[in-house]
Amino acid sequence: SRVRTALKHTLLDTQGLWILIAHKEASSAFALTSWAETRSHVRLDRIFCAGATPLAEGDDHLWIVDYKTTTHGGDAIEAFLAAERAKYSAQMQTYAQTINSAGRKIRLALYYPLLSQLIWWEPETA
Repeated sequence: SRVRTALKHTLLDTQGLWILIAHKEASSAFALTSWAETRSHVRLDRIFCAGATPLAEGDDHLWIVDYKTTTHGGDAIEAFLAAERAKYSAQMQTYAQTINSAGRKIRLALYYPLLSQLIWWEPETA
């Protein structure tokens, strides 16, 4: 039931559909192993090439999207999303560092299908 609800919300949400449509270099559940310092494994929920901002034309940015199925019952949705970004920022930064051997322009995003919310940002540069 929860999965159906999340899928329904995603398909009715412009940004949710944008994440799911065919994009250049798109992949879901993309697994990577890195041996930079120590061996580590990551699995990216969704990656694809698109424009610099959601729904923008182009394919010069690599988007790394992590799905989050949490819900939020309160009124302060912006504060909740800011806290979620802070909570997952290090994880998403690790994803960007693991995949970015070619120095590509990257965008990081968290998508909440049950809330029809997308938050995104540029990763920190080293």
